[in-house]
Amino acid sequence: MNKEVDYEQLGNLIEMLEENSVKFELDMVGADFSYRFGFKGPIMDAELDENKVISFLNDHKKVFDKLADEHIKKIEQHKKNMLNKN
Repeated sequence: MNKEVDYEQLGNLIEMLEENSVKFELDMVGADFSYRFGFKGPIMDAELDENKVISFLNDHKKVFDKLADEHIKKIEQHKKNMLNKN
């Protein structure tokens, strides 16, 4: 890599990532999913028991609700930014 790093651009990228990131307990949720459903990899061709799925979603409801709320906030922020540009 013979390219010089532009630290201002790098700082801007990191700032943008931090502004648009959400803390999400992906490891915990993913591990529980793997445990409950026997997930073996990215290509999983198995039917999931509906009651197990409902139980899984209910057990992680707070995490999924927080993630949904954060997505809605970002959508509203994007809409507001687009209106301000016009």
